[in-house]
Amino acid sequence: MLKNEGNRLTRVAVCSPRKEYALGKNDLAHNLGNLGNPEDAINQHDSLKAELKAFGCEVIDLNELDGHPNSVFTRDTSLMTPEGYIQLRLGIDTRLGEGNWMGETLANLGLPLAGQIIAPGSVEGGDVVLAGNVAFVGQSIRTNAEGIRQLSAILEP
Repeated sequence: MLKNEGNRLTRVAVCSPRKEYALGKNDLAHNLGNLGNPEDAINQHDSLKAELKAFGCEVIDLNELDGHPNSVFTRDTSLMTPEGYIQLRLGIDTRLGEGNWMGETLANLGLPLAGQIIAPGSVEGGDVVLAGNVAFVGQSIRTNAEGIRQLSAILEP
């Protein structure tokens, strides 16, 4: 089966920016700049969830991980494939607990683990696009060469 992100979403895990995100405002340690109005962020996120539900998608709204304002960016923490999820290891030190948090969440939802990125590798989902039998991966401060090597080995079969 092809590993493709172009398929229709039927189930999505999101994390509403209710507390931690606003606490991280202008916090360069978390790589966050000016976040704007936290109330607007909540309203926009609620609109996104409503749209996803209107298209028939099951929306699983997680609580933010304590001390992790970036935990609202759930796309960074794992990759979904037809074989299961790939637990990622994020490339910014202040985000290191988020991959485990999402991995536990997905396992509790009954999803199988297809692979895991381990130190010294790092991969963040925002740097990856799965398109059929091709994975486009951007190397950055968030995704390093070792992480790309590990991800390639997981996806190769």
